[in-house]
Amino acid sequence: MSNIDETSCCCGEESDGYVNEPVMKFAADLTAIVSEARDSDTDFGEVDFDASISRHLKELDGEISALLAERDQRILNVESELESQKHKAKRDISELKRQRDSDRTNLPTNAKIDFAKRILPVADAVERAIESVSEADEAIVSGINAIGRALAEALRSQGIVKKEAIDETFDTGFHESLGSVESAECAADTVVEVSLNGYVDETTGKVVRHAQVVISRLPADADTDDLQS
Repeated sequence: MSNIDETSCCCGEESDGYVNEPVMKFAADLTAIVSEARDSDTDFGEVDFDASISRHLKELDGEISALLAERDQRILNVESELESQKHKAKRDISELKRQRDSDRTNLPTNAKIDFAKRILPVADAVERAIESVSEADEAIVSGINAIGRALAEALRSQGIVKKEAIDETFDTGFHESLGSVESAECAADTVVEVSLNGYVDETTGKVVRHAQVVISRLPADADTDDLQS
């Protein structure tokens, strides 16, 4: 009696988060068969358990197979996620290495351009000073010219050189237009005045600073046929 009751009580427990209904049914049927045999004073040796056991074993086998299939799918999902994360990590590491190599390659160029941008305003000021000082002040002019040459040489040592713009055709890659003036003496879009000199890195061809220029435009009454001829 006590064994049967204990069996019945155990059937309500959960295993690994699942209520195993086939096991509960199996235990309930066995309990019913045993109770019926006991109540009818039937010899337990004559009780045919095979039919009930066979049916429940099939149900248990199906339940176990389903649980195993679900477990296998979960494992596959975890493995797939891990593989995806591994590939993502590899891509991220590869991108970091590429960026690092790019930074190392561009570091000298970036340093040169940074140096040029710091020193160019000084060179501009020296040029303006040379233009404003009277030629009579020979000593002052000589000194300022010496400073100008020293600055130009410092820039040139880094490959930074002035790009001449006067009489060149306007090019947005090198020039920045401040406006235009009518001119019958040159073709349209020709640089006729430079407000601020442009500089390039001659080793890479990269523009360090665009020249600020004034360009020409044709007079309103110009004869285009004559100009073309």
